[in-house]
Amino acid sequence: EKKMALRAAEESVHAFERVWQEQLATKTPQAIITKTEDAFAQSASRYLGLMGKKKDPQSVGIRYKVGKIAYDRGRLNEALEHFEVLVKRHSKDKVACYAANLILDIHNGEKEFRRLEERARAFAKMKGLSCSSKERAQLLEIAQQAAFGLVKDSAGPNAEGEALAKAYLDYFRRYQSSSLGDKALYQAALAYEKVGNDKAAGKVKLK
Repeated sequence: EKKMALRAAEESVHAFERVWQEQLATKTPQAIITKTEDAFAQSASRYLGLMGKKKDPQSVGIRYKVGKIAYDRGRLNEALEHFEVLVKRHSKDKVACYAANLILDIHNGEKEFRRLEERARAFAKMKGLSCSSKERAQLLEIAQQAAFGLVKDSAGPNAEGEALAKAYLDYFRRYQSSSLGDKALYQAALAYEKVGNDKAAGKVKLK
């Protein structure tokens, strides 16, 4: 019975997808395309539910499309669930890298910058992820930029002087190869100078 239900769900997914692609190709009015996308996503969600955790290559592409539809409609929590599954269970598939980038885009859009840094750094180091070396470098750059934006927060509210300088130096220690490494040192030296600690500022400038 489950096999029959799975087969019926699979056929429904393919049928709606064919109609969807035809509508896109023939420039069908967006309102009609949207209804077809909804029908596809509903059928696909039923299919994915029946598949469970089975590693089926076909389900990877289907899950990505469902996640992307949710993302485009602003249903970000739903989109995150699908993208996380792709990254964790199907990391070697090419869509996993796309999913990882969309996860970061969601965190950035929601201004979750600490989460953005954590995930971008983790994705950059994730050996099994299907990103190229160039894409991994871009992921690391996202982490570096997010971390730099969080320096003042990590130092504490209204932090200045030594506390702020130490926060920038901590950033430099973590990301000294970053394009923002020199800027972090400059800001650290500036923070020391503002409170009259020229000796500490001089040491920072020599790094």
